[in-house]
Amino acid sequence: LGVPINWGALLGWSAVIYSAQSAQNLFQMIPSLFLFAGCISWTLHYDTVYAFQDKKYDEKLGIKSTAVHLANRRPKLWLLGFSSLFISNMAAFGYLTNQENIYYISLMLSMAHLMKQIAFTDLNSPDSCAKCFKSNQTIGILNAFGLLSSLLIK
Repeated sequence: LGVPINWGALLGWSAVIYSAQSAQNLFQMIPSLFLFAGCISWTLHYDTVYAFQDKKYDEKLGIKSTAVHLANRRPKLWLLGFSSLFISNMAAFGYLTNQENIYYISLMLSMAHLMKQIAFTDLNSPDSCAKCFKSNQTIGILNAFGLLSSLLIK
């Protein structure tokens, strides 16, 4: 799911970079790879939380969702891993694209929000999972704000 949903990060990056300057160097694509990997990690996080809402139905139907696969494998530790990969890849993207401090502040706030989700979401409660899933819009807003603010400051 994360790959097709976030494919636009690579497409958008290449459209902007290669239309603004000549495509002399493939290394110009490296920041977009970190952005892409970060977005995939975030998708793994929120989609796993979403999948826990329907875990019992997935088990009955034999669907191998991430919730079913991770249910007995310390799922909150996996969520922490997905979140950490998201933040670290986004920080690398920020470094490679010379983002301003506001960008990193928004990443820290995003990480705090993700930690709150992991700590307080009851993965056995569909209502708790739904609330957590919906709260991921905050992550999107924080990251969009950080990136846009950084671009405006430049």
